[in-house]
Amino acid sequence: MSPMIETVSGDMQEKYNTYKTMMKRYNLAVKHEFYFEAMLIIYAMLEDRFRSFIYHAGFLDDRDSKGLGHKRLKLFVRFLMEEYCDIPHDSRLKLDNISAKMDVVKALIMWAQNDREPVGKFQTELKKQLKKVECDELLVKLTELTEWLRCRNEIIHGLMNKKADKLADSLPEMVEKGLAFARFFDKQVGRIDKKDSIRNLRMMRK
Repeated sequence: MSPMIETVSGDMQEKYNTYKTMMKRYNLAVKHEFYFEAMLIIYAMLEDRFRSFIYHAGFLDDRDSKGLGHKRLKLFVRFLMEEYCDIPHDSRLKLDNISAKMDVVKALIMWAQNDREPVGKFQTELKKQLKKVECDELLVKLTELTEWLRCRNEIIHGLMNKKADKLADSLPEMVEKGLAFARFFDKQVGRIDKKDSIRNLRMMRK
């Protein structure tokens, strides 16, 4: 299904321009207490940062892929998800929601922390690059983010059943926490090799 709104091209300048525009809108929204718009922008940033993390880790064919890469990589990810996230081996592997992306990132980090020797050049380089990430803190942040998302979903899906004064009191802090999460995960993406050493080895496996 084609997108209803045109997406950015592979030109990273377009992506930068979109980010810059959205951050201006975020700051304006917070200034005028339009916290729901601010929350929407934060959520989109988080989704994008997790997708970028997985892309640079070599598990997407391109930046717009909705599913994981070729068969051998899928088998590897299935192993990671079952081993570290208790997700059954035959479960559907799709990156169509933020929880699925978070599970993949969590599994990758936990695998990078174990003492098992990686198999082959791809896994060796992948583990090397993942160890540049603040692994322990990232796992803590993923747990904290799960609670943030639970609260966000509660608001979005049950807005009309909340006490207006309590909701108004909670939104500023929630938005501030969300932006802190987004900035932290953006920093972790920046720690993965941007020279695409992992992706280059991944392409050789096809």
